[in-house]
Amino acid sequence: MKTHDSLYEEIIAFPNMYHAYYEAIKGKADSTFKEFNNDLHQNLWELHEELLNQSYEPSPYTTFYLTDYKTRRIMAPHFRDHIVHHAIYNYLEQVYNSTFIYDSFACQKGKGTHKGFERVKKFINKYNHKDYFMKCDITKYFYSIDHHRLMSIIEKKIKDKNLLWLLGKILNSHKEDPLPSHIINPNCEEQKKGIPIGNLTSQLFANIYLNELDYFVKHKLRVKHYVRYVDDFIILAKDKDYLHNLWQEIHNFLKNQLHLKLEPRKTHINKISFGVDFLGYVAFKKYVRVRSRNYRRFRIRLKNRIHRYYRDEISLESLNASFVSYFGHLTHTNSNEIMEEIEKLYTAVNVPDGTGAGAVQNHE
Repeated sequence: MKTHDSLYEEIIAFPNMYHAYYEAIKGKADSTFKEFNNDLHQNLWELHEELLNQSYEPSPYTTFYLTDYKTRRIMAPHFRDHIVHHAIYNYLEQVYNSTFIYDSFACQKGKGTHKGFERVKKFINKYNHKDYFMKCDITKYFYSIDHHRLMSIIEKKIKDKNLLWLLGKILNSHKEDPLPSHIINPNCEEQKKGIPIGNLTSQLFANIYLNELDYFVKHKLRVKHYVRYVDDFIILAKDKDYLHNLWQEIHNFLKNQLHLKLEPRKTHINKISFGVDFLGYVAFKKYVRVRSRNYRRFRIRLKNRIHRYYRDEISLESLNASFVSYFGHLTHTNSNEIMEEIEKLYTAVNVPDGTGAGAVQNHE
């Protein structure tokens, strides 16, 4: 395995810090960005100096909750820390991407949910509708990542002590307030577990951590048809008992090696004829449909954005970008009726005679 022992100086070099700044400003308009931007050169130089002499300390996070079909705690970093995360990511992404297996699809350039689902569809076509798939989900994945275990995995490849110091700073930067038991284990902080959802570095850490599982499944268990996206993964096979045995092997590996566990409510083995539910789609041998829950969710979101447009809170360009996103999601399916409904909503708000508002109301 190729190791890296002199990355820190390149990461904190001023040209990379400037590049990281321009990456970090995309879509940013919060108070910490404005404060930093008021004296950009001086603030960026001070940040560089803090990293150089290792006096850098991450700022407190801004914390909020997102509730969709489940509640997630989002921890938004201070803008200056966001720059540091980008500076690190610019280099570590290059270091680690070549180590990830082909069938890992989260948070990598050229990958994503659509590519991951297309891969699953390709695998489904190799099987009979009476064959089987196993879908698994890891319980509270981001909240359960063990800091010591993650650092031991990183240290196998990263030998630069200064960079390891910085990664440790970021990894231990969040001091959790007590969380409801349905979100996180209350012992999380004292056990040094969990990484903040909202950090760019957390996406990379999450991939590095479960890359251990990927190698175990592909090279130790020699599973041929396996696809993972963050903490969800699918395995296809002809034999149901084989999948049950795989489940036990994977369960033991996650428990003993990564201190994780499978979510029993979201782990199941079914025939392919029942439909393979993965990444917001349900795939059958001959067609694909949108998962019902996903459709209800983005239908509500879209109508909310339409009403915001009529209240002059967002532009038509911004609204149409949402339409394009949903059209893109639906083009991977055979959900013609849903596509027609979205097209009608699109037409209603884009007609030149001003009748859009009434047309949208008729779809409520």
